[in-house]
This record gives sequence, C-alpha cells and structure tokens, in this order.
Amino acid sequence: MPKPQEVAVLEVNGQKFEDWESVWVQQRWADSFTYFRFTAAERDPIINKRGGPFPLIAKLQFKPGVQCTIDLAGQRAVSGYIETRQVAYDAKRTA
Repeated sequence: MPKPQEVAVLEVNGQKFEDWESVWVQQRWADSFTYFRFTAAERDPIINKRGGPFPLIAKLQFKPGVQCTIDLAGQRAVSGYIETRQVAYDAKRTA
C-alpha cells in the first residue's frame, strides 16, 4: 500500500484516476501558472465504427479543453485544463 505522502490523484472531467503511469508538476517562480503533464492509458478500447485504429473523440477520457486537477499527498497542486493530447501506439496495440 502506498504511503499517503507519496500519492498523486488526477481528477479529469470529474472522474478520479489513481492508476496513472507518471505525473509531473512544476511551479516556476516568475510564471503565474503551473506546468503539468501526465501519462495514462485509456481505460476502454476506443475504435471507430468501421473498426479502424482512429479513436472516437467523444469517448476519449483525456482530451484538450477538459478540466483537470492534480492532488499531491492530499494537497491541490494544479487546477487547470488539458491543452495537448499526445498519443502513442506500439506493435502489439492498435487502438
């Protein structure tokens, strides 16, 4: 069981995620905003109606414009919106 002081929780569009792969948060002294990024796998397979590898944007959990908060060790570190979605595939997964 993880220690509470080491837990990061992402809340995206009202849904909490604790099974992320990585979380990165940076507050810069001179900037009025916080930088963040995270990596996570989509929970549901997403395939278009023709069975191709292109996802249906309506089913994506992480997409630009969606509200996101990140809590680190129970403290709110970031509250903002996802700006960019970067997708990666490997040889064994096509969707």
